[in-house]
Amino acid sequence: MTASIARAVPEAARVLAAHGARRVAVAACLGDDVWTHGESDDIYELGSVTKVFVGSLLADFAERGLVSVDDTVVQHLPFAAAELGVTLAELATHTSGLPRLPDNFREFMPDRRDPFAAYGEEALVAALRRARPVRAAGRHVYSNFGFAVLGYVLACRGGASLGRLIQERVCAPLSLRDTSFHLDAERAARLVTGHTWRGKAVPHWSYGVFDAAGALKSTARDSLQFLRAQTRAESPLARAFLRARTQTWRGRSFSLGLGWFLSQLDGLVEVWHTGATGGFASYAGFVPDRDAGVVVLVDHGLSLWGAFVDNPVERSARRLLRVLAAEAGARSG
Repeated sequence: MTASIARAVPEAARVLAAHGARRVAVAACLGDDVWTHGESDDIYELGSVTKVFVGSLLADFAERGLVSVDDTVVQHLPFAAAELGVTLAELATHTSGLPRLPDNFREFMPDRRDPFAAYGEEALVAALRRARPVRAAGRHVYSNFGFAVLGYVLACRGGASLGRLIQERVCAPLSLRDTSFHLDAERAARLVTGHTWRGKAVPHWSYGVFDAAGALKSTARDSLQFLRAQTRAESPLARAFLRARTQTWRGRSFSLGLGWFLSQLDGLVEVWHTGATGGFASYAGFVPDRDAGVVVLVDHGLSLWGAFVDNPVERSARRLLRVLAAEAGARSG
């Protein structure tokens, strides 16, 4: 079976290359065994996979008593609209009822090729002063706005930028040296050029106050190291990681932890998230009961069809994760 994993990893990359990706990095782990394909030190935009790092930071803050996941936004941001009585857990599970983007977002989007770049703190504060949930709290409405608010709360409570807090509380303890919101010159030189799904090179996205929604950049090596640490009892973040992947909200076809999606994969729990920016797509997921994980990073954005209906990155990654889980089951049997 191990040979089948060694074949499945490059096969996942081949399938994605056939969909138009020029650069693909695939990394997989099963216990202490690791398989990679592509340049594992190339740096890619993670997009919304960023959210699981933010969820881990929230869990870490909760473990240290800095916040409670049941705290409301207005407890930490008194200037926010009184109607914004949603909790940090609701922000982290997209059940706050907040819309996908704030109502003034288009006023600060002069360039669609880099949509978040001009939206700053002043605009976010203005949106929070009048924000109203568009759905009743408890219903799932995916919200980048909600994660921007969550990141803002954590930065205020932590007394530092969100990027610095992620570095100090999540990346540094795990020795994730190439994972950051902002890259130095050496790492910027390793940042892959992104392309649209049609193959056109596009600028890298910058997020500013929306950092929590998708600004992290990383390598396949670092991203896999992050996954491997999720189930390690000796990890300095073991308790926070367990809290982050514990079911917080339950839906019909999936559940949510703090940032993580939880789904069924052949009778096992798959903990996962996908990401997409203008020029990149990503997947990070693992099966805790099998100690198996997969990271897929590509320099190729998704069409609307790919993003919402048939995501080839997600499909290829999940196929590989099934192979790993089957191998783990065979070993334990």
